Amino acid sequence: MLQELNNKVTSWALENNPWTNVYGLARTIMALATAATLAINEAEILFKPALGVTEYPACTNTVSIFCLVPNTYLWLNILRWICVVILLVVASGWRPRITAIFHWWICIVYKFPH
Repeated sequence: MLQELNNKVTSWALENNPWTNVYGLARTIMALATAATLAINEAEILFKPALGVTEYPACTNTVSIFCLVPNTYLWLNILRWICVVILLVVASGWRPRITAIFHWWICIVYKFPH
């Protein structure tokens, strides 16, 4: 029974290619939405100190691209516009294997455990 299920799943996976134009459209929409968010909002809105959070952006144990520059609004605004340009390249669909890494790096908010 497990062999039969394995054969069906393998057959289905080989017949259905997940890398269709729908995948590209979804990636384009996500990149454009992130680019629009970064383009419309100033760094002062996106990176605000909050109660209990004295550092903005919070760069302890994270790999965010916004942690590459000093925590000043001037540098965050410069990097914000660089990210908008990168995201427009991502949305264009040029070299998705390469630009996917930059798309992830801009969008990552994960904090690694101590």
